[in-house]
Amino acid sequence: MRRTEVGKIAVEVSAETALAVLWDIKSMECYEPKVDSALVVPGTQNKGTYFARGHFAGIPWSGLFTYELNHHGFYSEMKRGAFGVKVQGGFVVTSESSNKCLITHYERYEFPYWLSPLSLFVRLYLHRAMKKELGNLVQLIHQTARPSITGEANKKLLSLISAEQTPAEANLKLS
Repeated sequence: MRRTEVGKIAVEVSAETALAVLWDIKSMECYEPKVDSALVVPGTQNKGTYFARGHFAGIPWSGLFTYELNHHGFYSEMKRGAFGVKVQGGFVVTSESSNKCLITHYERYEFPYWLSPLSLFVRLYLHRAMKKELGNLVQLIHQTARPSITGEANKKLLSLISAEQTPAEANLKLS
């Protein structure tokens, strides 16, 4: 049984910002709902392996993957996994403007024949997981893109905290 899931989402950040998050393979722990942990072992600047553990529809799994970073995202493929399942997929980031990009995520699964009776459940689960993953990814990208407060603005913020005032109460701009 084969299943391919594709999701797309527009993000109000530059393609470079989105790519920086995606190229940090370990960050999948933060956005991929099927992954609880990932141990990344870079081989070269653009290629490497990672060992991931997680839950697929509540069932524990683990697998060894190869990955390859490219100018538009990355591609990964499971080399060793649980229950005879094979997985490959990746991300493609397309710039739409200087501060907007489109992220396309694709996953292709090959399940052993004995799982065929669960095909409807698997299809629904993967569709839901893809939506959740893209939502989590957008949140992580926005958190990464948010500038940190430094310098004079930081001093003002610290003084507000110590005085237990909010910026509105102090009529203060932090930027």
